[in-house]
Amino acid sequence: MSKAWRQLDLKGAGLQQMNAEYIRDMRRPVVAYALMAAFPLGLHRFYLKEPLGGIAYLILSLSLLLGVPIGAGIWLLLPALGLLGGAIFDLFWIDRRVTHLNKTLRMRHFLRPDHRPPPGYQGRGEEPGPREARSTGAQPASFNQQEAMLRALMKANKGRRTPP
Repeated sequence: MSKAWRQLDLKGAGLQQMNAEYIRDMRRPVVAYALMAAFPLGLHRFYLKEPLGGIAYLILSLSLLLGVPIGAGIWLLLPALGLLGGAIFDLFWIDRRVTHLNKTLRMRHFLRPDHRPPPGYQGRGEEPGPREARSTGAQPASFNQQEAMLRALMKANKGRRTPP
C-alpha cells in the first residue's frame, strides 16, 4: 500500500487530522525491540520516554567498561548482572510500556478541550422530504398505505407505470 497519504495536508479535517497526528506520534514495539539490541546504551528506554532507566543503563555500562581495565574482579559482576537483569526485565516490560504510552497519547489527542470542528461545519444536514415525515414522532407510511398510494398514482396515470 502506498504511503502517499502521509503527505496529505489534513489540517482542519477533524478526526482525520487527529488520527494522522496520533499515528505519527505513537510508539511502536518493533522499534523498541530493535533498540533493545543495543541495550547497554539504554536507547530503548529513551525511546519509550523513560530517561532515568536509560541513564541507569549508561551508568552500569560505563562502570563495567571502566572496571575491566582496572581489573576490579568480582565487582565487575554487579554491573554485569544489573545490565543482564535489566535487559531480561525489559523484554517483558516493553509491551506494557508501549501500550501505556499509546493509550496516554490517544487520550491526549482525542480528548483535547480546544478541539473544535472544522470551519463551516454545520452538523448533519436535514434530508429533504415531506414536512410531516421530518417532524418528530412521524412514522413512515405502512405497506398498505404505500400500496394504496401506488394504486392511486396508477389510476391517475391511467394504468401507465411511469408518468408522461
